[in-house]
Amino acid sequence: MFDIGIGEMMILAVTALLVFGPDRLPGAANDAARMIRQARGALRGTATLLEESTGITAAEVRDQLERLNRMRPQSIARDLWSDDETDHPRVSGAPEPPPLPPGPSGA
Repeated sequence: MFDIGIGEMMILAVTALLVFGPDRLPGAANDAARMIRQARGALRGTATLLEESTGITAAEVRDQLERLNRMRPQSIARDLWSDDETDHPRVSGAPEPPPLPPGPSGA
């Protein structure tokens, strides 16, 4: 979820120690952990309530959002108007275009 390395963790720990002091740091850590647990519980409850009322799971919503994210107009247009069929295949399920009528004879 958070991309925090060891160096950043050490800086946060030293900063917390300087701000709260050694006496209040354990209490502040307990308070932060309790607030995080409460927030997670509230989010879980909200997700459950939405799932029960709509019948759609969070995983289904996530899948739909990922599919929509992949359907960018620029990439669709590039795929449709590309001359190179090997790099950009036709849209699946799209009908083949009708053949062109023959040109005028004798021209």
